[in-house]
Amino acid sequence: MKTHRSSSSLNTLLNSYTRPFHSAILQDDLKISVSLPHSYDHQPGQSFPILCVLDANLFFGLVTDMARLMHIDGACPEIIVVGIGYPLNGLYGSEFEDFIARRHYDLSPVADPMVERELESWLHLDRVPTGGARRFLQVIEQEVLPMVEAEYRACPGDRALLGHSAGGMFALYALWQEPRLFWRYVIGSPPLGWGEEALFALESDYAHEHDSLPARVFLGIGEEEETNATPLDALVSVSAFHRFISVMESRQYNELALTSRVFDGQTHCTVTAPLFLDGIRYVFAS
Repeated sequence: MKTHRSSSSLNTLLNSYTRPFHSAILQDDLKISVSLPHSYDHQPGQSFPILCVLDANLFFGLVTDMARLMHIDGACPEIIVVGIGYPLNGLYGSEFEDFIARRHYDLSPVADPMVERELESWLHLDRVPTGGARRFLQVIEQEVLPMVEAEYRACPGDRALLGHSAGGMFALYALWQEPRLFWRYVIGSPPLGWGEEALFALESDYAHEHDSLPARVFLGIGEEEETNATPLDALVSVSAFHRFISVMESRQYNELALTSRVFDGQTHCTVTAPLFLDGIRYVFAS
C-alpha cells in the first residue's frame, strides 16, 4: 500500500517563513517561524503587532490561519505570528520524545521531581530535567524578539504571547517576571499544580511588590480537565483554575484587563482551537 505520492512536495503556509536559529544563551538550536499579513508587501509603510506562539511545532499553522480568517471578519487586526519551536522533522517516535522533553524543561519555571520521574518513565529516557523557564525567557527577550523586530515591521511594544499547557505555565511566568515584555496574553490550561503550586507562589511574590500589572490577559481551560487519571493529568484542574482566577481578581491590579472561561465539553487537547479563537479576539479587542 502506498503511503505517500513521490511526486508531491511538502506544503507550506502562504507568506510564511521558517528559519533555523542558534541560541547563544541555550547553546542549542531553535526553529523560528514567521507568518506575515497578506497585506505586508502591499503596505510598506505599515507596521503590525506581534503574536508569539509557544509550542510552534503544534500550534503555528493553527494560529496563523485562525488569525488571518479573524482579520477578514474584523475580529482582530492583521498581525505578525512568530512561532517558537524546535528543529524537528516531525512529531513521531524519537522526535516526539525530544519535543516533549525539551518543552517541559524550557517552559517550566521550577523543577518538579514528580514530573521528571513521570516523563522519564513515559518517554523511556534516563533523565528529563525541568525548570528552565528563566533561561528560555532570556532567549525570547534578548535573541528572538530583537531578531524579529529588526527584520520585520513590527509595532514597537505591541507584543502578545500565546501558550497552552506548559506554554500557558510559561506565559504566566513571563507575565510576572517581565510584565512589560508582552502586553497581551492568551493562556490555556496552565498546570497550576506544577512544583507544589509554584505558580500561586510566584503570583503572590509579585503581588507583595506590585499593585499594577499592565496587561490584557485571557485565561481558559476545558471543562473536562478535572481528572486524576495520571499524576501529570492532575497538574491541570478546573478547580485550581477557579481558585487561581479568584486570587487574581482579588488583587485588583491596576492596568490589568483579565477575563477567563471554562469551555463546555472540551478536553486538554480539544480546547485549544476555541480557546485560541476567543483569546485572540479578546486580547486584540479595541
